[in-house]
Amino acid sequence: MWGKWVTFSTPAGKKWAVRLLAVAIAVGCGFWLLPSAELPVGDSIEWQTYNADTIADAVSKGEPVVIKFTADWCTNCKVVDKKVYRDPEIVELIKQKGVFAVKADTTLNSYPATVDFKKVYGEAGNVPVTIVLLPGKEPVKMRGIFDKQELIDIIGTPPDRN
Repeated sequence: MWGKWVTFSTPAGKKWAVRLLAVAIAVGCGFWLLPSAELPVGDSIEWQTYNADTIADAVSKGEPVVIKFTADWCTNCKVVDKKVYRDPEIVELIKQKGVFAVKADTTLNSYPATVDFKKVYGEAGNVPVTIVLLPGKEPVKMRGIFDKQELIDIIGTPPDRN
C-alpha cells in the first residue's frame, strides 16, 4: 500500500487516508490473530501428545479420535486453535462425546508426528490439518483454516447447554 498508493507528490489528504487504512488493517489483523482471553481452568481440551500406539489403541476400542497436526511456526494453526479449539462449544462437545484429542506437533522433521503425517496419513507436510477418526467410518481430513461448524458436523451435534 505504502509504495504503490503513496508517493512523494501524493496530496496530504490521500497520504493520511492511506496511513489510517494501513493502521486499521494492522490493528484488525492483530485482534483476529492474537489469542483471546483464556478459557477458565478446566474448560479446555485435554490434548494428548502424539503417539501412534495410543491412537491405534483408542481406534481399536471404538473411541472417536481427533488429531490436530500443528507446528510452533504456523500462524494458521494458531487461528484454528483460537477460532475452533478454544471455543467453549467445541470443548464441551469433545468432552461429551468422549473424543480422544491428540496434538501432533510437526515443528521439526524428526518428530514422530511429522514422520507419520507424511507416511501414515499421506499428507505433504502443510499444516494445519485435523484428522477425525470415527468408529466404522473413513478418516475425515480438514486442511487449513476451518470453521467450528465443520467439526461439529463431523463429530456430531453439540450437547444442550441447559
